[in-house]
Amino acid sequence: MNIKEKLRDKTRDDLSKNLNLLNIKTNLAERGKLEEDIGKPTLSKGLGIINVNDTPIKWINIRRRPRGRNNFTYMIDYVIPDLNMKSKFEKIFSEYGNIYIRSKKRKSFPIFGKPLDLRWQVKTSTNPIKSKLDSTIKSDKFNYRIGFISRIFNDNSIKKTIMDTQDIEIRSYNEHNCWLIRIHADRNVELWKKFFNKIFKFKLKIVTRPSKEQWLCYQKIANEIISDNAPFFTQKNPVDLSSE
Repeated sequence: MNIKEKLRDKTRDDLSKNLNLLNIKTNLAERGKLEEDIGKPTLSKGLGIINVNDTPIKWINIRRRPRGRNNFTYMIDYVIPDLNMKSKFEKIFSEYGNIYIRSKKRKSFPIFGKPLDLRWQVKTSTNPIKSKLDSTIKSDKFNYRIGFISRIFNDNSIKKTIMDTQDIEIRSYNEHNCWLIRIHADRNVELWKKFFNKIFKFKLKIVTRPSKEQWLCYQKIANEIISDNAPFFTQKNPVDLSSE
């Protein structure tokens, strides 16, 4: 093994091996595929794609981005192709652009506190409109109620998995006919978790080594997305859900 190979970041390799151990069939794609650039954040470096077989999540894109001195953040994107998304969400995409959803755990104490509840936020790429309570994207013209968002918000198994592991982002990329579920992981935190797990036999969750529970959660979200119908929208007398 040459020095370059020894120093190469093997996060993609480890993630693929971990999924194969969970009986999820994967293989490493050749580098340089166009899909590596979908949703690429500024200053991030791609580590390549993992192909996934027989699931609505067709590939996993892994990147890292500098975070302070001698550290960086991993971004793991579970990508869900959806050839019907433009027709289903045409009104939203034409008026507001892409959809962005994220979870945020409410803790008893910042950073290290115990998770108490899970909150969701929905917004669009070209408009600051936000909805924290449900699946409705509001505007002066329309209310858009999106079925899959409502089902994800109210699914207790999804809520429990995210509260036990890591917050997620769900992003649409209608220009590429796909959605992605994005997970963030701090490299130094991940290294410390691995150390404590190995030396002290802890069972800390490793973001770059998803559990079967996490994978099933992401699969469930993916199935909700691609099986959804067009959103219901109303033009007059929008309901103010902030008082509910």
